[in-house]
Order: sequence, then C-alpha cells, then structure tokens
Amino acid sequence: MNTSEESEETVRRIEAEIGKSVLDGINERIESEVKGLAAGLTTASAWIDHYLLIDFGFTAGGTYEPNSVQFYSASGFLCSKRTDNNSIQTLAPILACKYVSVTWDTATLESVHIFGMQPKQ
Repeated sequence: MNTSEESEETVRRIEAEIGKSVLDGINERIESEVKGLAAGLTTASAWIDHYLLIDFGFTAGGTYEPNSVQFYSASGFLCSKRTDNNSIQTLAPILACKYVSVTWDTATLESVHIFGMQPKQ
C-alpha cells in the first residue's frame, strides 16, 4: 500500500466516524489555513497514523534534523517539524489527538501545518 492509499484508508475511517460533511468542513479549514501559511509553496498533505518525537534528529537516509517531530505513513518518512521547548508544548496536545493531518513543503520536507482532531466519544 502506498502513501496515497494509506491516506485514503484513514480518510474513510474518519468519514465513518464523524461523517463526510464534517470532514469536508475540516479539510476546507485546513486548506484555508495552509494557503495563509504556505502561499507560493508546493505542498502535500496526509492524515497520518504515525509520528516520532526525537531529540537528536536522525532519520536513516534522511537529513539531520535536531529536535524534531518526524511524521510517517506506514510506507515511510513524510516530513519533519523542528521543535523547541515552547513549540513542543503547543504540539503535544495536537499529537495526542486520534487523527492528525500534516501538510508539508515538498521541496524541503518541512511541515507547514499540523492539525489534530479528537472526535467526541
């Protein structure tokens, strides 16, 4: 299964849980926020299931990114986000969500937007 298929499967799970119209609204919100943050960049995005918080910044075959959160699909590395003590405190509640969407600059593989969603139980 490739990254696109994995993301589509995650989207189907989210739709089944919260409904298509709610998810469409969330995706529109994300797209609007990304346009404001990443105007002029070529981006890609995915709803992910895996991330890794590392303090030494090593990804085999990747670039050295100290103090970063790295995002993965089941098939491999997607992007990373540099962090410091303040930003990790902001990211922690997002990463604790059941569903996380990450958008990244395809040229640098640096994330430009991270969104977390915790459906009501």
